[in-house]
Amino acid sequence: MKRPSVVTGIAFAFGVAVFAVPVWWGLKIALPFVLAFRVITLIGYLAYCFYLLRTAKTRVGALTLATVNLVIAMGLSFLPVTNSLMVAALVTLISVNRSLLFQRSLIAIGLDGLASAVGLMFAGYLFSKTGSVPAAFWSFFLLQSLFVLIPARPSGEGSFFSTDEKGEVDVFVHPQRQAEAALERIVQAGVE
Repeated sequence: MKRPSVVTGIAFAFGVAVFAVPVWWGLKIALPFVLAFRVITLIGYLAYCFYLLRTAKTRVGALTLATVNLVIAMGLSFLPVTNSLMVAALVTLISVNRSLLFQRSLIAIGLDGLASAVGLMFAGYLFSKTGSVPAAFWSFFLLQSLFVLIPARPSGEGSFFSTDEKGEVDVFVHPQRQAEAALERIVQAGVE
């Protein structure tokens, strides 16, 4: 799976912050603060999930992951949970999504979760000092753009990890090759 660059992540963070300003002001005028915060948080979460899926350029499981994220986001929007609990759940899901798409070891998954927690704490601190949701979004997603600096797996070649034609590490290459070989054997047995 192809990992996005840090520059792409920074551009996404900037785009979300710029887009969040008019949306946030419009929502604050039309809705109570708690509901407006919930809506803009869910929009930011879904936008980040879309960004991750687009930059991963994976075909395996992308539709399933997108559907699961949409269902979870819609479920959280209707559940009677506090906004802080909803934000914590969404940040955890961001870390899970990145782990499924990009990380290949428990150490990398743990570091990814730590990066998400630090981003959430910094965004919360910034929000408490400024009261600006767009600034909190920008700081959170800016720190999340650094997840690509976490190595996807420990150094050294693992037997399960394979590389695709472009030399990128992909855990699905080895099982795919095995499945194609088994299918070829089945076809050969049917022909004979």
